[in-house]
Amino acid sequence: EEQFYLLFPLLLIAGLLIGSRWWNSRRGALFVLATVSTVSFSLAVVASIFELPVGESLFGFYSPVSRAWEFGVGALIALLHPWLRSLTGRFAGFLAVAGVITVTVGLIVIDSSTPFPGLWTLLPVLGTAALLIAGEIDADNPTSKALSGRTLGWIGDLSYSLYLWHWPIIVIVHLTWPGSTMATVIAAAASVIPATASYYFIERRFRHAETPDRRSVVLFIGKVIWLPVLTWVAAWWIATRIVAPFVRDEIGQPTLDNIADVSGCITEEGFSSEWADQCWWGQERPGEPIYLIGDSNAAHFGESIIGVGQNLDRPVQILTAPS
Repeated sequence: EEQFYLLFPLLLIAGLLIGSRWWNSRRGALFVLATVSTVSFSLAVVASIFELPVGESLFGFYSPVSRAWEFGVGALIALLHPWLRSLTGRFAGFLAVAGVITVTVGLIVIDSSTPFPGLWTLLPVLGTAALLIAGEIDADNPTSKALSGRTLGWIGDLSYSLYLWHWPIIVIVHLTWPGSTMATVIAAAASVIPATASYYFIERRFRHAETPDRRSVVLFIGKVIWLPVLTWVAAWWIATRIVAPFVRDEIGQPTLDNIADVSGCITEEGFSSEWADQCWWGQERPGEPIYLIGDSNAAHFGESIIGVGQNLDRPVQILTAPS
């Protein structure tokens, strides 16, 4: 999103300049956006079919290269607005129904195994585009009227806040109660609460704030730039002048290698019984074992977990692997 919002004004300027030379400004903008969107969509489809050397990083889900066309479709609808208004109401009704069907089909057929972005991305994008165009042509067609009711309109207002809030809540609940569909559904419903709060107390305040004067803008940019810099400098000074001397006084000079690394308990060859047998500490202790399993970040906790095992009289086993 942010990458597109930064590039979109530049694309518009380029389109306006091209249009002022050969056509009119709107046609120039349409030409540039249509070209960029077509190239972006083509690359997304090619990358979803063929395994390219840098496919995921350059054309994957988070890449603007293969996703720009989705935003481009919305921008093209906005630029085509005067022409769309001339279409008939009967066509609007057809488009609205087609849009609902297309989005619904996408909801059903697209799953975790579907190459995305790719050809199947057309379903949600074109379905949404059809609904938008139908509402522009004739907002009183039955489908658009039903979708613009007060309840669905309120959910639409919350949609961006819901987008931000629903996923972490669902993930936490899913990890706490794995396999429980009801818990996941309740988590999704519960995300409406923080979404509503952030919509009214954060999003609306920004959207309806008064236009700042030049001095306010300069001060804001200064804060955005200098606050992180000052925070980093303060953190570096505290770490080097206060924390590091304290650590050295309390436990001696820290080492670069942790105990799991030194003991060979970070494997790059894969787990095996023979390898795991050498990664015990206090195996003769009577308590229930404590297992530390994970990547190299988990291995950094090895000394602490071994200390806990000593205090609780429990054996400790460390099984870790890079990445």
